[in-house]
Amino acid sequence: MFHKRDPRRYQALVDYLVQEFCSTDYNGESSLDAVKALCFFRAFYEEQNWKFSEWMDLAVERVWIEISSEHDEVCHFLCSIEAENE
Repeated sequence: MFHKRDPRRYQALVDYLVQEFCSTDYNGESSLDAVKALCFFRAFYEEQNWKFSEWMDLAVERVWIEISSEHDEVCHFLCSIEAENE
C-alpha cells in the first residue's frame, strides 16, 4: 500500500500510524501492542524512503526514549528503526 505512493494521498492512515507509534506503551505488560505498532510504522518508513524525512526526528526521539524496553522483540524493532536512520 505504501510502495511508491505520496503520503499526502492517504494522510488519515499516516496520521493514525504516527499517533499509534507515539502513544504506544513499549514497556507494557504485553509486547503484542508494541510490536504491532512498530511493524506498521516500520512498513510505512521503509517504503517512503526520502519522503519519510518529515517524521524522522519524531521517530528518533521516540525510539531513543524506549531503547531500553523490557521486551526483547520490542528492542529488536526499535534497534532496527535506529539502524535504518543511519
